[in-house]
Amino acid sequence: AKGAPSAIPHATLDGHSEGVDAANAYCNRGLARYEVGDLEAAISDLGQVLNLRPEDATAHYQRGRAWHDLGEIETAIADYDRSLALNPRDEVALHYRAQAHLAQNNPEAAIEDYAAVLALNPEDAGASQGRGHAYHLAGNLKAAVADYDRAIDLYPEGPQRAVVLALRGRAQVERERLNEAIADCDRALAFHGEAVVMDPPGDALDNRAAAIAHHARGRAYHARGALQEALADYGRALELYAEEWRNEDRVPGADVAVLYYDRARAHFVRGDLDMSVSDYDLAVDRFPDSVPSTVAGYLRQAKPFGVGKGMIHVGRGDAHAALAELEAAVADYDRAI
Repeated sequence: AKGAPSAIPHATLDGHSEGVDAANAYCNRGLARYEVGDLEAAISDLGQVLNLRPEDATAHYQRGRAWHDLGEIETAIADYDRSLALNPRDEVALHYRAQAHLAQNNPEAAIEDYAAVLALNPEDAGASQGRGHAYHLAGNLKAAVADYDRAIDLYPEGPQRAVVLALRGRAQVERERLNEAIADCDRALAFHGEAVVMDPPGDALDNRAAAIAHHARGRAYHARGALQEALADYGRALELYAEEWRNEDRVPGADVAVLYYDRARAHFVRGDLDMSVSDYDLAVDRFPDSVPSTVAGYLRQAKPFGVGKGMIHVGRGDAHAALAELEAAVADYDRAI
């Protein structure tokens, strides 16, 4: 037929092309390899794209994503920087670079990138959520809650909003606004569980966000002296994290260690000293030396609720002292100092 191609164009992947741009073929294969988790091959393919098209801003930030997922955060940021030098108004690249800054525990730089996104698009709920988390990590809880408020207003009713409700609940606990914290966590947890039916259909709240909500609500109950309710929430949060470990074979940062610490404190107040020491042991064992770079952005906290390893040793020392195990108590106090 007139105008019909005589054959399907063929692309080779050795830097040459027969009818199809080889850079596009490398790019498509690199993105496909990224999606299936073949990160090194994705980096190789995207590098070939950049050999052919050095000014390809998208290839730079896509390669940055792969470097990030490999834990090579500095290299990822270098790619994001190059992408943004080529296209300073690229909201996607700004988002990715902000997440990389959070992975480096640099919330101030993340705040700047999220602010740049919001200057381009004030209706970007993800940027409001991300900047809120960055403010939270920087210790500016008032600004964090203001950004979480904005994200909650922008997201439709559903699991995305529920994630931000869980984060705002965690911030409200730290601000000692316990009723608001419990209300936020209750609303977030309404979207979690097999019984949840989404309308329109979609994903329910993921286990990690639900664990945040249970932990924060447990802390609020704990502060109000409702220890039974607090222990139930701490236990459920630990179950949810355990499900994530089975599914993903990784530990979500320091959050689980601080959960054991909080449950140990509750057992101590109830006089269950052996159980308290046992949970303190688990807290010490699980507290990481650093926050893994692959932990999801909204979970990234080096010291959740301001708890560090020294505080855990002090708590365990107190429990050992209450059991008259004074040598063990002194050893823990030594470690805290």
